[in-house]
Amino acid sequence: MRTEPALCELIASFTTSAGEQPVTIRVASFNMGRGVPTSSEDIRRWLRPDTRPSLYAVTVQECKYEPVLGASDCEGDWLRLLSLSLGPEYERLSSISMRDIRLAVYVLRELAHEVSQIETAHKATGLGGVVGNKGAVASSLHLRNSSLCFVGAHLAARPERLAERNANFADILEGLRLGRKEFELTQQFHHVFWAGDLNYRVELPFEEAISAAETVQLPGGGAKIVGLAKLLESDQLRRERGAGNAFQGFVEPPLTFAPTYKCEVGVFPRVYADKRGQAPSFTDRVLYHSLARCEHELAVLSYEAEPTVTLSDHTPVSATFELRLRAHQRLPSIPKVEPLHKPRSPLSTRQAAAAAASTHEPCQLCITELTVELLNVPPPSAEGALCCSRARWEGVGAIQLTYSGSFLEAAGESIVVHETGTEIADEIAHQMVETDAAVTEAVTEATLATPRRIVEAVLHPLVHDLAHLREQHLLILVRQGKTLVGGGALPLANLCSPRLASFECTVTLRGKPTAVLRGRGQAFEERPGAAMSRWPMASVPPALAPAVLPAAVLERMREGAADVDAVDKDVKVDSNCTEDDVDAVKQCAVWEI
Repeated sequence: MRTEPALCELIASFTTSAGEQPVTIRVASFNMGRGVPTSSEDIRRWLRPDTRPSLYAVTVQECKYEPVLGASDCEGDWLRLLSLSLGPEYERLSSISMRDIRLAVYVLRELAHEVSQIETAHKATGLGGVVGNKGAVASSLHLRNSSLCFVGAHLAARPERLAERNANFADILEGLRLGRKEFELTQQFHHVFWAGDLNYRVELPFEEAISAAETVQLPGGGAKIVGLAKLLESDQLRRERGAGNAFQGFVEPPLTFAPTYKCEVGVFPRVYADKRGQAPSFTDRVLYHSLARCEHELAVLSYEAEPTVTLSDHTPVSATFELRLRAHQRLPSIPKVEPLHKPRSPLSTRQAAAAAASTHEPCQLCITELTVELLNVPPPSAEGALCCSRARWEGVGAIQLTYSGSFLEAAGESIVVHETGTEIADEIAHQMVETDAAVTEAVTEATLATPRRIVEAVLHPLVHDLAHLREQHLLILVRQGKTLVGGGALPLANLCSPRLASFECTVTLRGKPTAVLRGRGQAFEERPGAAMSRWPMASVPPALAPAVLPAAVLERMREGAADVDAVDKDVKVDSNCTEDDVDAVKQCAVWEI
């Protein structure tokens, strides 16, 4: 029987474990250049299984040769040889191939029972976006509470195809759908490791690059440092990452080895070959990406090449990481909730507060004062602008946010409202009629980029444990009409506090920022039978409180000066307030604007 992934993730997050130790992860890449691995010795020198990393992710490109020893195909022979090289201590968790691009993930057998939710996917970026000679394969998994994703990629070749390589990256990030399929990899997995022949080149004349590369091959000293610095200054990947054109948010470990391409096959020490004057380059790389507030969990132990493996014109590389697994929580009490498949019906503030009290629902996650700022929104074409009806322009100001996460009872939604209502829509419609031309870029950008205010949202965690919520990320999907703006991951650590906390969350699409969410939020719990603390009262939403409380009382509560018990006395000065109104504000665990 297949178990719901979200339920698996939730159950795994409550598994207890004593004396946890960090685990090591080795991510390795090799463009085999269709070379034939005749023995496991080369692979052992490259992967070094004697150091016993906890987890291996091994990706190869151009892995195509005639199988030996009776293997039915190249893929089967390669996996046999890889398993033989790693030894019986390791168990293969997954493997995936797309033509000659392959990825296999192994784990120490003693940790195999700690792994769950294994998935694989692939995305082709070759001719027409369908040919698999270029593209990527990927595998994701959960190791205890930590979600990991491994990508093995082979991007467009040749020095001049820089823009195509950047586009390959964006297409792969958009096309690989694992875990929560509506989110990109970097929006949901705690750590993403991206390795492969990325084909970014060093932009130096051949002779100049050869001279610098040869000094890097020396044992050490000032000449090696100078040569490496010269090569890296002209490295396309470093430049494109810095400019935000590709791999934005990814980190590469400190690179200290010599260029990995193009080398003479079968020659050691490695000698660089002259292929149409192309400079020796760092085409083979390993990068990683961590969600916000997860960066401290990962540490780089090594990043190196293995020049003794000479069966290809590429040199294999590997990076080793130490991962501090996310903290295990005790199994918390789970409040009485409606079935997952049954959505909540809309409730008024008083109804929701009463429901929370009657079912003893202890946890709430409230998001308020949220604004959405769209970034780099392209203006519509002239033809598209002329065809827009006024209704469509009014829709420009409406943005829908969907909140999700394994810790939530059900997904939540809220709608963004433009600060100026329909005034700008009226102005745009008038301009279209008067000028009979497309809306100017300035007006369009002003309309789309102005921050928008959002109606407050209340989300219902499944569990009653703030310590557990502090470890979670709220996944947010942003749409404008039917157009996807992007997704983001908001860490809840700062929101599990006694008062509303400010936050900022970047929304991305195809690896680039498209919007910024800013607001305040709070996760808090009400234990049945316990007196309500003062701090929820100090954070009454502005849109709700004025309708219920006098301004003087509201100000005192915001300053933390008014106790809950004092509200009954203070609020009597307002003859419009009923006892139900007062109770609704005192509950204050559910807000509906």
